[in-house]
Amino acid sequence: MLTQFPADLRCAWEFRHESWFADDVYQALRAANAALCVADTEEKHTPLVATADFGYMRLRDEGYQKEDLEQWAGTVKELGKDWGDAFIFFKHEESGIGPKLAQQFAPLFA
Repeated sequence: MLTQFPADLRCAWEFRHESWFADDVYQALRAANAALCVADTEEKHTPLVATADFGYMRLRDEGYQKEDLEQWAGTVKELGKDWGDAFIFFKHEESGIGPKLAQQFAPLFA
């Protein structure tokens, strides 16, 4: 399926079943330069695996504190040391705090 996309199209894949978190899937994503979406929720987060030359993260926990954001910034810096770009989204439709969290997060990379 990954071969169906144009080579210059960036795609990220978010898997929600644990059976997808396997070395053969990571290898296929790497071969296509497709990102594994790291999604963090109140319950858990997907494996921290870089599979592309860019990163894609969805940070969805509504309880992020300063220390949590600092930890995620460290994760982005370590996991993404070979990334050219990182796309990081705070998704909080119910409470609307995503922009506030993004404003707190961005300076951690200055």
